[in-house]
Amino acid sequence: MAERVTLAGGGCLAEHTLDALSRGCLSASEQAAAALHLDVCDECRRLLAALARVVDSAEAGTCETPEIGERRVVAGPQPRLTAGSRVGRYTVLHVVGAGAMGTVYAAYDPELDRRVALKLVHHGLLSDATRETAAARLLREAQALARLSHPNVIAVFDAGRFEGQVFLAMEFVEGGTLRQWLAAERRSPAAIIECFVAAGRALAALHGAGLVHRDFKPENVLVSADGRVQVSDFGLARVTPTASAAIDRPFDPARPLPGGNEAVTRTGALLGTPAYMAPELWQGAPADARSDQFAFCVALYEALQGARPFTAAALAGEVEAAAGLVAAPDDRLPAGLRRPLAIGLARAPEDRHASMHALLAELERGLAGARRRRPLVIGAAAIVAVGLGAWGWQHARERDHDRRLAACTAAGARIDEVWGEAARAEVERSFLVTGKPFAATTFARTTPWLDRWAAAWRGAATTACRAHTVDAAWDADLRARAEDCLDEARAGFTALVDELRDADVVALTQATDAAAELAPVDACVEPAALRERPLLPHARRGEAQAIRRRLARARSLQAVGDYAAALPVAHEAVGAARASGWPALVAEAEFRAAGLHEKRGDYPAAEAGLLRALTAAESARARGLALAITTDLVYVVGYAAARHAEGRVWARSARTLLALLPGASPLEQAHLDSRLAAVVDVVGAYDEAASLHSRALAVREAALGPSHPDVVRSLVGLAAARQALGELDAAAGLYERALAVQERLFGAEHPDIALILHNLAGVRYGAGALDEAVPLYERALAIQERALGPDHPGVAETLHDLAVTHRARGASAESLRLQTRALALYERALGPEHPRVASSLNSMALLVDDPDEAQRLFVRALAISEKALGPGHREVGDVLYNLASLRREAGATAEAIELLRRSLAIYAAALGPQHPDVREIEAELARMEAP
Repeated sequence: MAERVTLAGGGCLAEHTLDALSRGCLSASEQAAAALHLDVCDECRRLLAALARVVDSAEAGTCETPEIGERRVVAGPQPRLTAGSRVGRYTVLHVVGAGAMGTVYAAYDPELDRRVALKLVHHGLLSDATRETAAARLLREAQALARLSHPNVIAVFDAGRFEGQVFLAMEFVEGGTLRQWLAAERRSPAAIIECFVAAGRALAALHGAGLVHRDFKPENVLVSADGRVQVSDFGLARVTPTASAAIDRPFDPARPLPGGNEAVTRTGALLGTPAYMAPELWQGAPADARSDQFAFCVALYEALQGARPFTAAALAGEVEAAAGLVAAPDDRLPAGLRRPLAIGLARAPEDRHASMHALLAELERGLAGARRRRPLVIGAAAIVAVGLGAWGWQHARERDHDRRLAACTAAGARIDEVWGEAARAEVERSFLVTGKPFAATTFARTTPWLDRWAAAWRGAATTACRAHTVDAAWDADLRARAEDCLDEARAGFTALVDELRDADVVALTQATDAAAELAPVDACVEPAALRERPLLPHARRGEAQAIRRRLARARSLQAVGDYAAALPVAHEAVGAARASGWPALVAEAEFRAAGLHEKRGDYPAAEAGLLRALTAAESARARGLALAITTDLVYVVGYAAARHAEGRVWARSARTLLALLPGASPLEQAHLDSRLAAVVDVVGAYDEAASLHSRALAVREAALGPSHPDVVRSLVGLAAARQALGELDAAAGLYERALAVQERLFGAEHPDIALILHNLAGVRYGAGALDEAVPLYERALAIQERALGPDHPGVAETLHDLAVTHRARGASAESLRLQTRALALYERALGPEHPRVASSLNSMALLVDDPDEAQRLFVRALAISEKALGPGHREVGDVLYNLASLRREAGATAEAIELLRRSLAIYAAALGPQHPDVREIEAELARMEAP
């Protein structure tokens, strides 16, 4: 209990101790400890008297802490965690400090391999009656803070619950508080003001996000060992009371984070450190940006003068504020700062500066004026000279403005070097040389995407230049980040144009998709996204650009479908990035290489690469890249590797990253939904898959328009989910919508059209409309043969399914003819040991009349599948099931039962024990085993 009597900065009693003392809530020993300090501290005695004046008599003796939620709640003793204790995934290392709202521990995050500051809000602040609502409020407010990305605001990584307590995981800063920095040595006024201006920018960013700090003081500002200033301890921060959204709905950790206006708090709470509290707060008025401004000015005045500007009695209203001014024995206040501080310290909130931005601008101007100020003698001749020079100065200023505008226009025009008339002509010639019937249409459909991207880059480059050199809205750091982002985007565009200048048939078929899916440049002019972007050392920028050019080429080769050529380029980039020692580049390179392994079907290599990329991204604090990597892990682990539960865990991790990413795009959520849909679809959760695809479709249509390839993917994914649910009419309608979009995008002869026709034929087959399915398959087959050639493995896919349809129609001879051709194509294009060969053998075995020949085909299919896919793959289960049926018909019941058991084990592992197919096989096995 004695630990509640703690000292604030400067050796005075902490605010919670004074508050408890004013209510009569300290124990006898605590009161005695406080009394010893009060005997020698006039300031604390005045603060205590002022607190006593504003405490409601009904509250005295209730021993309640300041409000959380809608009412005051009872505080209680807090368990202290020890080294090795676990809070979620975090391992506690040691206590850093404790305050009125909670305790801060140094902790280790094993997932991200870094030390964090872990703050646990006191359990007693969440009453039994309102604990869930209050905790949800605190979590939403913590997440709103996590949305805020600013170099002068301590980063919030995570928020959650631990044994009823809310916790925050924050950046761990090596250094001390601003109070300690001020006390370490005598600082110049310029150094002090520079430090406070950095902290003021954090408050301005906080206010811009709709938040109020409510407890700004030197103890809540950290100065790192390298001099970085960061505002921290948002334990009392609240969303501004102008918000109106409801806050009583249950907290959903998977829900996208609220913006700054989505939570409210009851106003009138007496929160904050009394010495820095604005006068209106003593009267119960709501805290807002202007009360933060007042606290900031008190702290700055104190730092410069060595004393606060008012006594506690003046702040509490016992005397007029002016009468409470403290006379500084050593006046260190620069003359140019007196007026800005006086305005910020105005008793009436409406008399203060309009915003923190306005205050900071006044402070910087005042300090600059003080530096320039010199004794001045002006004679008549000088006045005449100024008058004569004014006209010339104005024209010089206009000329400089025009020169800056022209330079920014030229910065945007750099894209013409990549995509101009010459490049356009070379790409058209390259397409037409392929001789494919859809080449001219593909050129006509592809170039608008390239034109739009080039125009977007031009606009972004011009905007970034103007923001810094013309409007002075961006600092040099933000401009450097924008230039790096634009250079990377331009390199990717250049690499794609280069690939299209020398396109083969595969590149031709992928060209429109590749152009449509170029990385957007919007993020290059979004300050929040740019602040998240790791900035590589300027001195070695050429080395970084060379690595990124390799990555751009690998991405373009991947985009046009040349995975074999792309992979060695990506691996070269990985090696160069690792040699550079820059984690951000390592993450980018590993991510690209992993994506290529995924495309080539090497899923173990893809997973290993993604994990390496994630480690590097976290080391670089590249949260946007970490989100993209984690989203791909959802698919690679959950779908490709068939570890569905792990895939869902990665999806939750991705949602958390998305929620904490400032300026996150809805398209990133859509991409995550699409990836997760593949995972839940494979385990038979078709309702969930349909919901995810529907959500992704709505976002993509709104953000990209109805004619984007990603919209088509969502339509096809949703159609497949509806098809699996037996909603065949809905599935057919979605496929038809996708087909219409594809025809607008690519023309009627593009091979992608054949893929949707193929899927639509599958719906007709499932509905039993076999005669409708056949012409759809045949149209798809004709397009593929014209576009890809009669020997392409994609043709074999359609031959295979058309053969299955003919078998269902009873046309066994035609089915066998088509399947024989499909098998020959597979073996010639893919080799005799490919899984597609096994699939074709499995289908052929169902067509032949000779049981011995059927068994031979099944056995060969089984051997290929087990070797190529592993003994637990779904396709192995399919062959085992068919072979079991054949052996049962031959009277080999014991052998059939063993084969069916093996098939059942594979299905259960892949789909889960409750999947309809699993239950059906279990029933069949039970019938076979019955006496």
